[in-house]
Amino acid sequence: MRNPRRLLVPIVLIAAAAVRLPAQDLGWVTDRLFAAADSAEFLKAKASAAKAFAEGAAVDRATMARLEAAIAKSGPPRDPQSASREFPVKVPGGHTLGVLMFVPKTVKAGTPLPLVLAFGGGPVPKGRRGDAGVEQQARMMRQVWTKAAADAGWLVAAVTDEISRSSSGVRYEIIRPDHLEAVLRGIRTRYDVDEDRTFMTGISLGSNYALQCGACRPELFCGSVPVATEGEARRAVLANLVTYPSYVLVGARDRNIRSIAGPRAFRRVMTELGYDHGYEEEARGGHEGFSHKYPAVLKWFGSRPRRVWRGRVVRVPHPAITAPDRRRYWIAADTRQAAFTSSLDAGTNRLEITAGALTRLDLWLSDRLVDLDRNVRVVVNGVVLHDALVRRDPHLALETVRTTGDRRRVPTARVVVDVPAKVLESKKHRAALDRLVTDSAELPRLAYWEHYALRHLRETRKQAGWTGTAKDLAGGRRGFEIATVEDGAPAAKAGLKVGDIVETFDGNPFFADDDPGALMRMWCLREEYPGTGLMIRVRRASGESAEIRIDLSR
Repeated sequence: MRNPRRLLVPIVLIAAAAVRLPAQDLGWVTDRLFAAADSAEFLKAKASAAKAFAEGAAVDRATMARLEAAIAKSGPPRDPQSASREFPVKVPGGHTLGVLMFVPKTVKAGTPLPLVLAFGGGPVPKGRRGDAGVEQQARMMRQVWTKAAADAGWLVAAVTDEISRSSSGVRYEIIRPDHLEAVLRGIRTRYDVDEDRTFMTGISLGSNYALQCGACRPELFCGSVPVATEGEARRAVLANLVTYPSYVLVGARDRNIRSIAGPRAFRRVMTELGYDHGYEEEARGGHEGFSHKYPAVLKWFGSRPRRVWRGRVVRVPHPAITAPDRRRYWIAADTRQAAFTSSLDAGTNRLEITAGALTRLDLWLSDRLVDLDRNVRVVVNGVVLHDALVRRDPHLALETVRTTGDRRRVPTARVVVDVPAKVLESKKHRAALDRLVTDSAELPRLAYWEHYALRHLRETRKQAGWTGTAKDLAGGRRGFEIATVEDGAPAAKAGLKVGDIVETFDGNPFFADDDPGALMRMWCLREEYPGTGLMIRVRRASGESAEIRIDLSR
């Protein structure tokens, strides 16, 4: 007998527009979300969806709600007891990570399961002995969570970290959010995971990755459990965790971290910001797992599901090794330097956004956030930039879930708002953003893990090979005037010349408060995979503009 859940999306498509789908197996329409983009099955299903939901046709709230419910229950059948317990997942950068699963015996098909994604410590040396150590770390992480997860009915996925491997001293690549996203997709294709009750945990090095993800891609998890962690003290980093509860477990006698001041600073800043967090410091504890605390942690997260459609969202740029994504849940900016916070007045259907260092906002909306049957008013720095209806778009919902693999983070409408430069001149709103990240307390020294990872990046990433100075341009913008170009360096090979003025990098302009040279150096360090390059637009001395790609491959 076919899984009845596979029939729901076709039924919704028929009911929505009274369109008869082709007389064939209805299951393939649901599977279109996961099929290869060039497969005949996917193309047929896409054509049927296009007929059912004509482009530009009005879709009411009830129909969209049924479609969202169908998406939440869609996908290939997943029997948790028969699915593979160990499998590889390919992630960006040409790496493969192993996933080791624990599945409670009591769970059955048909119920989405909460998930603990766990990383061990490191870095583990490269070589055969290190290979065994990587697998041992993952098996240990699966084991320490097994009892608590079995009692509470949670899945555990422990990851073999093949990326954070040291070859010479303590130098290593790091786990990035797009690696985590790929792992989550690999798990979701095999298990029926509750995306709103999935948190990340780690011991030692893995704990730091769990915190960093919250500052960069918080929508991937409902929160984190950093164990035996170095913590995080920088307010600009932690300000991004407004939607990312974190429960820290640490020992006061831990000698494997730089200082207990790091975790304590995390607690102080999170408290000052008013953000949801837990913190337990055992006076006699060292660098250990604290597994006796895990049942309480699972209970804590049981009442804290991920809230995708919440009015308050915060995105501020920060100097941490992992770059913040341009998007936060339902708001995306067009620059890497962007800062924004938001609030919602449900009564007036008003989205209030305080923003800086951007030119455009992309808003991905849903009836779960605003009332799409009424005008949606978007106010940026006190100025109304949009006040009109926003059309529901079922194709946006279907395409998004296909791209992300996240069945519960599905926007159903979209509006793009251009932000004039004059709107960003508000001193009141700039001060509000500054207060969010300003910290008068003295910061602890940079954590060991980030210090060594940054050193590795500086030693292995190519630099463009230029020097220059910031230059004020028209319209409140800045540029970077090239003073020298090193012979044979990537910049010289790309055709950059002394006197050229860099106006944009990676599509980003420079704003009045930016340090263009520092921003580009940071980009080259933390956002570049080997083999990619830096795209810049320059203005020549002749007045002509040119697009130049600087090859930064090793």
